[in-house]
Amino acid sequence: MKKTLRAISIILLSLILTVAFASCARTLSDTYSAEVAGTGLVLEFDESGLTIKYMLTGKEVARADATYSIEEDKITISVDTKNEDINKINGTFDFLEGDDYIKIGGITYREID
Repeated sequence: MKKTLRAISIILLSLILTVAFASCARTLSDTYSAEVAGTGLVLEFDESGLTIKYMLTGKEVARADATYSIEEDKITISVDTKNEDINKINGTFDFLEGDDYIKIGGITYREID
């Protein structure tokens, strides 16, 4: 009886810890931008997902909604759009977060207001 009770306690504790860690998923809630030679992307993160804007000479020419998840030093972005420039950010990339920037797959995005 003691062994059964102990086993049930361990299983319940494991389940509680799994649920607790799953609910602590890492999220972003800022807007970041990267631009090269007049073209760039603006990434607007919030707790419900991500909006990606493709910019050309400072004007928005395409937009798509996406989902994202961050695990350790990787970010996975899922976007479904016909825009080839926005689709380049679809996938799993190395991820680094600094005080006023994020780095996704080697590209640094600076935080904007």
